[in-house]
Amino acid sequence: MEALQSERHPRAKIVEYDFAQTKEYDIYAAAKEYKALQRQIEELKSQLEETKKVITEGMNGQETVTAGVYKISNKSYTSRRLDTDTFKAVHPDIYKLFCKPSTSTRFTVD
Repeated sequence: MEALQSERHPRAKIVEYDFAQTKEYDIYAAAKEYKALQRQIEELKSQLEETKKVITEGMNGQETVTAGVYKISNKSYTSRRLDTDTFKAVHPDIYKLFCKPSTSTRFTVD
């Protein structure tokens, strides 16, 4: 199987396989690349949170600041959501009447 270098990100050194040129799909290689990408995402999420922390600390409690061309806001807001567990306990018949099934797919690589 011929491996091609992929330039997805300057720091990424992930090998991408050209599946179109092979007769046999190498699911192992695809799963390995998937896990490597997941690790990169987690690392970037961590970096993002650290950068957010630096920004919010620099805001000194202000809700909105301007930094060069960037307008940064860190505001609290309140939303209202239905407490389905309590509603189901208090009005089970109405809950059943308005509940509809939902189907989704969960993809994991462990």
